[in-house]
Amino acid sequence: WQRGEMVSQNFERLQQTDDNGGNYGILCHRQYADRIRESLLPPDGNNWLKFAPTGTFPIKPPQPKEITDDKCIVIPTPVEKGQRKSRTGYSLLVIKGAVMSPVDLPPMARKQISWAGRVSHQVVLDDYDGCDEIGGTSINENRHLQPIMKSLTLEIWTELEKSFDTENDFLRIDVQPKSFSSEVRTTFNNEMKHNAIKLACSPSKVSHVVNIIIQSTSNSHVQSPPIHKVYWGISNNKEHFEHMNQRLNDYATSEVVMKPTDPKTGLDSCSDGGNCVRWDAPVSRAYYKLSQVFEDDNLLQMIASQHNKSEPSHASTKSKLSNGSGVDLGASPGGWTQVLCNTLSIPTVVAVDPGILAHRVISLHGVHHLRAELSSEESINFLAQHAPYSVIVCDASVSNANELLVKIAETFDRVASLLKETGNDCDKSLDRNIFAWPLCLVVTLKLPYKTEGSINRNLEKVNDYIPDYLRQIALLGSSSQGDSSSVAMEVSFKICHLFANSASERTLIALFSKK
Repeated sequence: WQRGEMVSQNFERLQQTDDNGGNYGILCHRQYADRIRESLLPPDGNNWLKFAPTGTFPIKPPQPKEITDDKCIVIPTPVEKGQRKSRTGYSLLVIKGAVMSPVDLPPMARKQISWAGRVSHQVVLDDYDGCDEIGGTSINENRHLQPIMKSLTLEIWTELEKSFDTENDFLRIDVQPKSFSSEVRTTFNNEMKHNAIKLACSPSKVSHVVNIIIQSTSNSHVQSPPIHKVYWGISNNKEHFEHMNQRLNDYATSEVVMKPTDPKTGLDSCSDGGNCVRWDAPVSRAYYKLSQVFEDDNLLQMIASQHNKSEPSHASTKSKLSNGSGVDLGASPGGWTQVLCNTLSIPTVVAVDPGILAHRVISLHGVHHLRAELSSEESINFLAQHAPYSVIVCDASVSNANELLVKIAETFDRVASLLKETGNDCDKSLDRNIFAWPLCLVVTLKLPYKTEGSINRNLEKVNDYIPDYLRQIALLGSSSQGDSSSVAMEVSFKICHLFANSASERTLIALFSKK
């Protein structure tokens, strides 16, 4: 380096994880960046809160190890001005030590990823104030990248030449942010002239891909600001395209199948009378919310821990929720009802909604649809007929989350009272409990959204009243079995942002179980 341009570098290989994880650069929609990060870098342990409904001790959240800036680097990208425009655009992430590959995410997440590439090395440059001088003249910032790339090119070639055939192979260079692409490729090409490396872009032509991600020291979006770190890695064609990028973005969109029905009749809209629609095709986007819930490893582990001696040892984890009926409140058009039937195999599913349910959902075995308001006498009687319940789900379009939760609690309180009254006149051998254990509750919380600040303020309010609401449900279930003090209960819950949730939605997941 010439004096005045001296920037020392530290070349290091990033630590590799198992074959399913690793280190990645990811360009994704800004609204989904946190959700993708949390999936690839989950906190140590689980993030469920637990408490005993009859206990006097305070609810203490777990203390997971926080995701440090070193594990997930967010590289600034331009943000448009305005409350709503600030939510658009992309975030560029560098994920170190991911527990899985981006292609292992649900398709609803993968469709939000525009580009991903493996990285295996990082170049750390010493702190640099961005204003070196030679003879009193400030160095042009555009010159910072060129000397770095000259040295980096040699490092890349040392790794690349192990598998690259200069006679037959073609190389592609993917650079993020793209504003650096032209200068990086020009420098690389100039430095590699003596090696006669052929560059190309077409996935059908290239044999190797070099991924280069540049982190600058400035958040301002000037052209080529001072460089702080460079991350890079090499993939072969199949790794980069077939196994990675051809399963993201538009490719993943094709996996998110939705076959909506006529809202007035519930029939499939198809030119040949509906025969072209599979019986299990999701009827709404909401289907993917609940399907993701029952892919949560921690939830499945907690359900599995509820051992029932009457079950065969080979019984699946999800089948442990089929000890009672399922109920879908605000069911229309039936996406969540489909998950209860097809994924959880709940034998009886009650769908309550004054709206139309899709015909192919009503046709599912064990589905009973009541077209009525939740708080109506008709609903109370109908719900009592099919008790006890082991799964309660609700994705109703109610903008006040507190009012919705109170309404659900009041409804099941009335159902429990009705069961007690009618139980006195029925055969004592009949099970008149309102709930079967374990009981799983899933409710979409729809929050008013003006700014991100308003979302956070509303979430704080939700966190304040959720425990009391869950305590009501738990005590309601235990009291239906006699003396509530004799039933040792534990409630586990969390509020999460699912991939199919909108920006202003969060999902409450709770598991009620006997100790």
